[in-house]
Amino acid sequence: MSSTGRIPSKWETIDSQNPDSQPSQPKKSLPKRKDARLGTYSSSQASSSTSKRFWNIPYISQVPNIMRPFVEDIVNVKGDGNCGFWVVARYLGMDEEDHVLVRQSLVHELRNHKSDYMPLYDTEDRYNKILNGLHPPKSRSGIASVDKWLTTPDMGHITATCYNRPVVLLTLPEKGICETYFPIRSAPPLKPQSNIMCFCLISDHYLHVILKEGCPLPPSCMEWMNNKIGEAEKWHFDFLDRQDAFNELMFKESKPPKKPTNEHNPIICGDTPTPEK
Repeated sequence: MSSTGRIPSKWETIDSQNPDSQPSQPKKSLPKRKDARLGTYSSSQASSSTSKRFWNIPYISQVPNIMRPFVEDIVNVKGDGNCGFWVVARYLGMDEEDHVLVRQSLVHELRNHKSDYMPLYDTEDRYNKILNGLHPPKSRSGIASVDKWLTTPDMGHITATCYNRPVVLLTLPEKGICETYFPIRSAPPLKPQSNIMCFCLISDHYLHVILKEGCPLPPSCMEWMNNKIGEAEKWHFDFLDRQDAFNELMFKESKPPKKPTNEHNPIICGDTPTPEK
């Protein structure tokens, strides 16, 4: 499935379809998380996180099961087709209406570094389609049509590179795959784990997810692995332990149950009748 923004006509139904959610009312701004110092993942952090209650967080049921204990909060944004850009604006501590400024920044990034992105998009037509999708909608209502939605992985790399931080996508297995997008050309800053932007895809709509310190992270997007430039490779090594932790949790969850054995239920020989099944 291609990860997209949302269908405007459907956004009113999202809350009613999710009993663990709260009304879809956007907040004006979100302060920057100055205390967010993400460190190296450790099993002690995991056990501490899993011991905390998380089921009262709105929309938690839309996050993969293995990541639910590592979610600090989930915030809904306005469902007008601009939801992906609203999430970026909210994450940056901007007023949500400033999603137009986010679009303009991403357009600037893509235009000024076209040669860096062409290997990702292969053709000129694909590049132009993504560039056009980043431009603000022209309708007076501001509602974005499908061709103006934020899409991943098409724009995940642009967002990560523009703001020089990892971008994480979480979604349920039946809707797609979880991935991490790193900047494609820049080296990590001194504390690369201090800022992680996280989206959750739900019914063609993006939510803003606030992750806990040191949580596991999904594997790197394959397009990034194949097209990273120079020192950008260092991002992979800085987050390798946390991605390994994610893969380990996924393996344990998807591992089939062991077949029953007779080790603790020995066969009784003799004239004892066999119990009916």
